[in-house]
Amino acid sequence: MTTKLPLIILSLVILIAANFGFQVWGRSEQAPSGEVWTVTRVLSGQTVAVKSSDGKTKRIRLQGITAPLKQQEPWGNLARQRLQQLVQDQPIILEFPHIDQGDRPTAYIWQGNTLINAQLIKEGYVLVDTFAPNSKYENKLKMLQSEARLLELGIWDPQNPMRIHPRDLRRQILR
Repeated sequence: MTTKLPLIILSLVILIAANFGFQVWGRSEQAPSGEVWTVTRVLSGQTVAVKSSDGKTKRIRLQGITAPLKQQEPWGNLARQRLQQLVQDQPIILEFPHIDQGDRPTAYIWQGNTLINAQLIKEGYVLVDTFAPNSKYENKLKMLQSEARLLELGIWDPQNPMRIHPRDLRRQILR
């Protein structure tokens, strides 16, 4: 028990710091201004189809995250379902629309004052996966991931963890 005590104390300090950082962020950050889109379909735990008020449509990958693949049951399906609960048929604001390394449009997705990308990380449905130039929230996202991991939420559940990173599974599938 005494050997675990320092680890428990350190975990609690990190958890409190992460929680404080998220609460401060939630009070000081405002949802960005920008064009409002409506989510018409959730394609995966990290990709949505959106429609503008003038009828334009596009697919958007959520910036700064990677979701489990559908083959990574139950995690891929759970991530998609949770994203669907959060944004399906809802108005959203796209922050920093960008084209990623795979020529896909990416953005941070806001619904009111909630950064959906961060919410999925906080609840343990997805992993942080940031790359330049759009890494504005990288530290905050990593802090939320640490909190989810310490709380053993979602993919971090030791009884049923996600055992392989989605990037590594994609590589295996492409071989």
